[in-house]
Amino acid sequence: MRVASQNTFTGAIENDIDKKILIAPFKKGLKWVNYTGHGYSEDFRFIGFVETGCKSGQFKDVAKFEHIMHSPKSKDMIEYLYYAPNVGLIKSEYKHGKKVIPGIDLIDYKINNKNNDETK
Repeated sequence: MRVASQNTFTGAIENDIDKKILIAPFKKGLKWVNYTGHGYSEDFRFIGFVETGCKSGQFKDVAKFEHIMHSPKSKDMIEYLYYAPNVGLIKSEYKHGKKVIPGIDLIDYKINNKNNDETK
């Protein structure tokens, strides 16, 4: 996917970057790298399927990824991303030393069923 992206470290908008968001199927050993320019890169690694919760509830079979953001000017930043089936990204966490700090936390969601008549 070619995207315009905001650099996590500098805040600069970088246009026309070839960026992989998710690669399926999710299987052990899956990993990829996004090069975002100027020495910055992102490593992604599929960790496995987990059960986890967030403010919107508990989810099973959640795909957990490790996302490492590399910068030539600062320490690497490590983030964990959790994707629930038929929902998408439900939460993220940042690793800071031995601590894990909450990031994104899905509060609410709705799944539309194409068979429902939503005009009623």
